[in-house]
Amino acid sequence: MDLDVGLDSHTEETLGALASLGWAVAAISWVVDADRALQAAGRKTQSSVSSTKPQRGGEASEKSDDDDSDKEDQGPKSLEAQLPAPESLATATGGQLPVQDYFARKRKGNGDDASTTESEIERYTRLTVEFRGIAGLNYVLQHPVTACFDLVVLRITSVRALQVAMQIVRESSQRQIPFDAIHIPLTAEDKIPFRLGPAEMLDLRRARIFVELSYIEAMPITGARTTLRSRAISNARWLLEHTSGGSMKKAANTNIIVSSGKPRHSLLQLRAPEQVAAIATTFGLSPKQAQCAITTNGEALLERARIRRAHH
Repeated sequence: MDLDVGLDSHTEETLGALASLGWAVAAISWVVDADRALQAAGRKTQSSVSSTKPQRGGEASEKSDDDDSDKEDQGPKSLEAQLPAPESLATATGGQLPVQDYFARKRKGNGDDASTTESEIERYTRLTVEFRGIAGLNYVLQHPVTACFDLVVLRITSVRALQVAMQIVRESSQRQIPFDAIHIPLTAEDKIPFRLGPAEMLDLRRARIFVELSYIEAMPITGARTTLRSRAISNARWLLEHTSGGSMKKAANTNIIVSSGKPRHSLLQLRAPEQVAAIATTFGLSPKQAQCAITTNGEALLERARIRRAHH
């Protein structure tokens, strides 16, 4: 299963390529910047308040309302604009991605949709949240649109972001944690400024929170991007040092998931499951751990997400 397929005009083509390579499950990822969404929501609230504030004649100022509207259009979009409700999704994506295929949560041969065939890849929806502070993260996680998605994943790019995510994990019960996995970009920096130590990995495993890495970042490439491949592999090994070694060395099944993410150049970068497992071993995972990272761990993640949605 591939749990990170980007949402763009080539999404359907990507799903077809994954199905032909032997993948059976995919998650289509919408991405939202939590802090920008919160800022936009604050401006929207200020705009509505100022537009209703009485002026010296007892009437609201039309000019003030127009000015606020212009400012809002120029700023980052609110969460509602970035993540339209399911009924308006088809319109927002130009009709290329039928809304019923993504939010009906139908399974192969189990739904009422007669067009669902045994060869069609099983689809899930996914929300990938980028954030820097806890205020913006809480705004997105508590937003009603977020509840429409099958999976919720936090993208961790800094020490502060990891601290916030771990704080939520440690202070909440398993069912109350409002996200299912964390995604760590491997080429964002020359050296990741944090590592998942034994304490962090133990807390994540107990909470059934998964750690996702992208295999495309470690794809064999030529030219200037060769440096990025080396960076991805070294960062992954640094990050997972306490996952495949030490006290967890004999653990066959860790909470690591390896997905594709968005191909940098073309769909030719996508790989079959067996090839992805081989790439995962370069991250420091054992062959058994690498196999679990693309099979049973994905199934466990989907089950964890189902329980979370039912609880909320």
